[in-house]
Amino acid sequence: GRANYTYNGKYLAAFTLRADGSSKFAPDKRWGYFPSGSFAWRVSDEGFMSKVNWVSDVKFRASYGVSANNRIPDYAFMPVFNATALYGLNDAINTWGYQALVLPNPDLVWETTIQSNLGIDFTLFKDRVQGSLDFYSNRTNDVITRVAIPVSSGYTVQLQNTADTRNQGIELQLGVQ
Repeated sequence: GRANYTYNGKYLAAFTLRADGSSKFAPDKRWGYFPSGSFAWRVSDEGFMSKVNWVSDVKFRASYGVSANNRIPDYAFMPVFNATALYGLNDAINTWGYQALVLPNPDLVWETTIQSNLGIDFTLFKDRVQGSLDFYSNRTNDVITRVAIPVSSGYTVQLQNTADTRNQGIELQLGVQ
């Protein structure tokens, strides 16, 4: 779902809610809900800015959103079997059997990233100088990684939600014509 709102051309808002389902996760962890929202204020359209001749356009904005990753093999939460030959004496096939290809993990959940941003866009001196300044923060929770496990389990790795990461910074973009 999505909703957009504009008032007087200078106040802008947008909201979304996304629901995704993936059979890559166990049935009770299959669905993820990912909201986002943003707001912007075009300050240059305010009456008090009418006498500031060197400013062509100025807009403040803020946003927040959640996105997700399900980039794992299909059905990673359950065992997937493969037919395999079991060898006996003299390398002769003794029988056929089934072996799980990976160690399943029914506790896997969506890897989610929460993103927030505060910024300003501007054009100055009759559109000769344009730019933006952004302060951003991204936090990823439940990062899906392949974790080494004891070989005595019969496997060497298992997919697990093991970590959180954070990326934040300042970005400045400036152009002159």
